[in-house]
Amino acid sequence: MANKTLPGIKSVEYCEASQAAIVCRGLYNSQTANVWNELKQLPIIGQGRMEISESAATGEVIYSSKITFNIPDCSESEAIKNEIISNDCCFVITDMIGNRKLIGMDRKPHPVVTVNYLNEETPAGKILYAVEITHTNNIPPVTITNL
Repeated sequence: MANKTLPGIKSVEYCEASQAAIVCRGLYNSQTANVWNELKQLPIIGQGRMEISESAATGEVIYSSKITFNIPDCSESEAIKNEIISNDCCFVITDMIGNRKLIGMDRKPHPVVTVNYLNEETPAGKILYAVEITHTNNIPPVTITNL
């Protein structure tokens, strides 16, 4: 089936799924959502990337999303890492044009977050964390209309 890559992710925000108030309208590919909750901004470095793929399984389409980006190794990074790994979170992804997508909802299945420590081999020796968010669902990433 189709694969889409969306380079140019400029911001990633999150909140705990249990605290999210999400209202979805429409069906599947034309679904939109409103999100009412205070979202926390992740301090991403540069631009992130989002990949969406579709596959058929047991008579329905399954959507897999993968978002990758880097965050700095700073005093707040440890708390951020622990929060997004330990809790079921929803993520709001904003691209360079301003389009916003919701990854995860206030119900299962929740996104899975992996964080890896990186130390670039440069004279400056940049130290940062590579974050990968993956989500598989029978609903594609939902467009957010109220943010």
